[in-house]
Amino acid sequence: MLLAALSPPALAAGSAGATPFSFIRLDADARPVALGGAYTAVANDANALLYNPAGLALLPSHQLTLMHNQFVQGLTQEYAAFAYNIGENDQYNDTRYGDGFTGLRQGWGVMLDTLSFGKIQRTTVSNPDGTGLSSFGLRDSAVSFGYGLQVLPGLAAGAALKGLDETVDNVSLWAPAADLGLYYAPHGLPLTFGLAAQNLGPGAKMQGTTATEPLPATARLGAALRWGTGLVSVDGVETRDGRPSIHGGAEFVAYKRLALRVGYDGANQAGPGVTAGLGVLFPGASVNYAFVPFGELGDAHRISLELHW
Repeated sequence: MLLAALSPPALAAGSAGATPFSFIRLDADARPVALGGAYTAVANDANALLYNPAGLALLPSHQLTLMHNQFVQGLTQEYAAFAYNIGENDQYNDTRYGDGFTGLRQGWGVMLDTLSFGKIQRTTVSNPDGTGLSSFGLRDSAVSFGYGLQVLPGLAAGAALKGLDETVDNVSLWAPAADLGLYYAPHGLPLTFGLAAQNLGPGAKMQGTTATEPLPATARLGAALRWGTGLVSVDGVETRDGRPSIHGGAEFVAYKRLALRVGYDGANQAGPGVTAGLGVLFPGASVNYAFVPFGELGDAHRISLELHW
């Protein structure tokens, strides 16, 4: 299923037109944003459901992440994710894997991601200023639940189910979707690799119609190198509408308390693609900030809180 989802015909099928639910491609949590979205091989945390559900199998702890994004042009994004480290399942013990392998790790998570366009003034052809007319809202949202399992030493697989909703005034578009992922950490090497196929499904139907709109299927391939308190990551992303992009990021933690981050987001067509941010690390918590310029559209500021126990 994963190989079929990553095939070029499947990704190119919708390149002739735009697809709904494009908001789901927005990065969330200040740390991945500051790293330019290069997170497919890094996401063994609460953000796994947004980048690679296989990372849920390798959680170091239980985690809760909350984020607010003061986006461009008055848009706002709210994001919450929770990941639960189930631990090792000893019933799968196998001596073939050596004394250092005590069981298969696993975890699950839930995520809520919303994007609000605020109030939009209603207008008509005869009243282009909307004088005396009411306003209406436009909101996108996604709810996701996923599970990850370590299938072999160093290799994890994961899957997630999600519901996508796009509401304009009183008209809604809803669709179910699924994500699949693999996460590989070779033994003895400071490298990790990630592969994910996202937003797979039969399509969406608008309220009151029979027409089907294709989902924004996305394929992600990433690698990350860790050494000491440093991290370098890179992602290649291909979307259904035929727009490949390259993402990269670097992180360095100074004095065990201050994380400095910089990145490049190749999907940012409005600005230079540069991203930056920092994090302040505490025992059991961290506060993170990310800054992304979008040229004439303005700048986006994300701040997030992470709790882990």
